[in-house]
Amino acid sequence: VEREDNYLRFGTLIVDKKLKPIEFRVTSKFCVGELQKIIYGETLKEALFIEKVGIHLLNSMESEYDYIFCKEKILLNLRNNFPKPVFLLEKFDEWKPKEKYSFKLISSSGKFEPVLVKYAAVDEKNISQLNKELVEIFKYSDIMEPFKRIEKAIDYIDKMGLYD
Repeated sequence: VEREDNYLRFGTLIVDKKLKPIEFRVTSKFCVGELQKIIYGETLKEALFIEKVGIHLLNSMESEYDYIFCKEKILLNLRNNFPKPVFLLEKFDEWKPKEKYSFKLISSSGKFEPVLVKYAAVDEKNISQLNKELVEIFKYSDIMEPFKRIEKAIDYIDKMGLYD
């Protein structure tokens, strides 16, 4: 999710286990009006991120994928409406209290900062397999880096005036 003033644009990127891009999708830029902010109140983020955009964007993907990774906490709620496991990735903060449905991911090579992975209770059964896969990827690649690519791609699209 990229924000510019009152405009939002959402992007998603499917990568393989080497983090090579397979498919990229981006929404058109759209405005969140003052009236929408007033009417939706505290539910605005969930309504926009999940109901209005997230589900539609993910359903538009043509390539197969196993998991959904996100950086916005509200997107964990996609799991309530979507059959794929959803995981929140964020920089690990040793001072934050440990949450029940989370685990710390450490790069065995020491090249990358630790990451906290959060998930919904329903996905607890997938954690062992996911952890193995992420540990292997995290040896050689920064699993947070694809998010930077999405942000840069959206910035480029905005600068070039594409998809407006």
